[in-house]
Amino acid sequence: MIRGKKIINDILNGKYREHNEIFDDTPRPRKCATINVNFSERIFPTPARESSQLQEQEVFQFFSIITSGKIIFLMLQWLVKQAEARRKCGFATEDLSQEEQDPQWLKDKGDEFLNVGNYLGAISAYTHGVKLSPNMSSLYANRAAAQYALGNYNRCAEDSSKALELMVPKCEGNRDSRARCHARLGAALCKLSAPQHGIPEFEEALKLAPENDTIRRDLEEAKHYFHLHNSNQ
Repeated sequence: MIRGKKIINDILNGKYREHNEIFDDTPRPRKCATINVNFSERIFPTPARESSQLQEQEVFQFFSIITSGKIIFLMLQWLVKQAEARRKCGFATEDLSQEEQDPQWLKDKGDEFLNVGNYLGAISAYTHGVKLSPNMSSLYANRAAAQYALGNYNRCAEDSSKALELMVPKCEGNRDSRARCHARLGAALCKLSAPQHGIPEFEEALKLAPENDTIRRDLEEAKHYFHLHNSNQ
């Protein structure tokens, strides 16, 4: 399978970044466009002794100082808004009690958020859990699910891969979890237009869970989608 560091580095470095509509129930929104505006250069046609260039430079320096202060103010505003955003999504690490600084509690809290569609809250809870317990595979696996739901397929692939690395030794007890991770990794890679890596992940998932109709259906959909896509090119 492709869970080596090379493929994950390729994903994070943007080699696989073209999203497609596979597994989408609704059409994707239109892409945004950028309009470039070019301004003409400021020219001083009059002699230097008669121009106001020096005064303009002094004014520019004055406003540069003001702008620097404004940037610092905006940065502070941003930090405050980030804290407010964490509270609005239902999770702020600074609000946790000592008893709540527990990876399993954070995992359970993240699961609660995930089940009700609060994906940002889930990611925050899982991420804080990872800081406390970086070898807890379920934190990565469930964070991958939240990342996928938000369309963060690169991060979903990274978390799924990390979860699989931590699920050792491979045994009957973690077989279903490994199957789900393989399937989610396969879906993320297919969303990133990398079916040559994603489809084998689905196949590995189906080997672990041959009775899982959802994995079987997604595998067939991926094969069909990319067969048509390649045929139309």
